[in-house]
Amino acid sequence: MFLVKLTEFEPLLDSTYFLALYSNNNAHVKFTPGKLFLIVSNRFPNFIATLQLSPRWFTNFSVDHVHSSKVSLESFHDAMLDGGEFSTMSIHLLDKTNQMILRFDTPSS
Repeated sequence: MFLVKLTEFEPLLDSTYFLALYSNNNAHVKFTPGKLFLIVSNRFPNFIATLQLSPRWFTNFSVDHVHSSKVSLESFHDAMLDGGEFSTMSIHLLDKTNQMILRFDTPSS
């Protein structure tokens, strides 16, 4: 099972902005049963930065095994920025095609 949903995604939005400033724009996103990892690197200066978020940051966090993908950090940030008017964001990873799908929703009436 894989279900990850946030209602407050501004901290993730802010952190992706700062990570994008110092990375080569590629990020490795890894979901484990206990955490979300967002890992970026850069050659000059040589460094690796990791953002780790525990399930308490999420409205729903059900991950039964490790899921990972490589994404454009800039595109990920811009998609969250565009979806900022919505109240929730769900994240889906398609492991075999290396794609991340973000779904933005408003509360049910």
